[in-house]
Amino acid sequence: MRFAVIGADHLHLFQMVDRLVAAGATAVAHAASGGLVGMYAGWRKESEERNADDAFAKNDYAGSRALYRLLERIYLAVPNGKTAARGVVALREIVKSLKTEAAVVPEAKIDSWLASSAREIAAEAESFASKGDLENACGAFTRAAFLLQKIRDTG
Repeated sequence: MRFAVIGADHLHLFQMVDRLVAAGATAVAHAASGGLVGMYAGWRKESEERNADDAFAKNDYAGSRALYRLLERIYLAVPNGKTAARGVVALREIVKSLKTEAAVVPEAKIDSWLASSAREIAAEAESFASKGDLENACGAFTRAAFLLQKIRDTG
């Protein structure tokens, strides 16, 4: 998963980005806005500075809608995931729900890579969970959920 940062005004941004990177995501871009943008650009050197207004004008969201919807679901599940084990259960339920929602999308509209990757990553998440590797299970469930959300959004 690749992501971009818009608005570097608060220190919690660094914690959020660190968690996304630890889960396997790549910081590819950032907008030149916010009081901490210089610090961010120095920290995430792989992140390219881009103009958010240009992306908005071109309708170039590159998965941001799917990511927003997924993060909203995860945020709502957080009260149920006060421990890592409960977090895995909450993320597993999100994946299960998204599988059901994605199942109504006509097969002709589904990107086969998204579908096969979502299946493989969800299976990987279950494997991590069965071994007690809850951190990697959470990361894999999140990645699978993102792909499933993208499939759902195509329908």
